[in-house]
Amino acid sequence: MRLYSRGPFGEGSMSKVIKLSEYIIENKVSTPKETAASNKNKNKNKNKNIIQDENRNKQQNYTFEKKQKKKSRKLGFSKRDNYSRCKNSAIYSLAMREHSRLELKNKLTKKDYAENVDLDKLLDELEENNYLNEERFVESFIRYRSGRGQGINKISNELKQRGINNVQINIALQEAEIDWLQLAKEQREKKFGLQKPGDFKEKARQIRFLSGRGFDFDVIRASVD
Repeated sequence: MRLYSRGPFGEGSMSKVIKLSEYIIENKVSTPKETAASNKNKNKNKNKNIIQDENRNKQQNYTFEKKQKKKSRKLGFSKRDNYSRCKNSAIYSLAMREHSRLELKNKLTKKDYAENVDLDKLLDELEENNYLNEERFVESFIRYRSGRGQGINKISNELKQRGINNVQINIALQEAEIDWLQLAKEQREKKFGLQKPGDFKEKARQIRFLSGRGFDFDVIRASVD
């Protein structure tokens, strides 16, 4: 009775096992289990190498960027370049909304590239080219703030803080032709309703509110009585 079928190593059980063992050793043939473990280790090592390469690239990029920033700080920009940068920044700000001269100067002063720039010269240039116009700014400011329900005192004080003188403010307020009493009444009614205050405590509360909105005393008294 034949125990094994004929194969590449011939017949016979013992001789076949020996020859098979010798073949495995000589040719370094791995078992399925060993092959799976080997592939797993290879993939693990491959992933580890990829991570190391990525970290190395990140470190190289960081070092390069750091050197570039240091180089840029060392080289810096010329006064002419900084003047142009300030000018571009100012024009961009003016395109967003009107500014007073002082307001725009304060904004430019905060820029790190404006240190050695003659900002007064720049602002003069902007005024000559009508980019910067304080008359236009004051008119726009009064229209916007009164539209938000603010009174004449608050608007005047905020314009002064932005470098506008009293003469300019008074002229602009007269030309605006705003009915401050009507505006105060609208703000009071919006907050407290149509009914006038019934007692001293409620009247005082409404007066404080209108005073906080920036209306003068005569207008406030007329609007609550």
